[in-house]
Amino acid sequence: MSADNAGHDTRGAVAYSDSFFPFIDSVGALVRAGIRIICTTSGSVCDDRVVGLCSKRGVTLYMEPDSVARSFYGH
Repeated sequence: MSADNAGHDTRGAVAYSDSFFPFIDSVGALVRAGIRIICTTSGSVCDDRVVGLCSKRGVTLYMEPDSVARSFYGH
């Protein structure tokens, strides 16, 4: 929403989260915004649903365990 409000086109963009997605609605919003790649950590009880949604919608999902990859940029 912030990117859209700032006039940015998010179609084909990459999204990054330094923590897992606890609910699938967050991923759904990214998919609807046109995000094509999501980098995040795993560890949520909803990981299977997130993986399924991304697979179904053709979104590349890169996940590392939360204990290993929290703050990807810091490693």
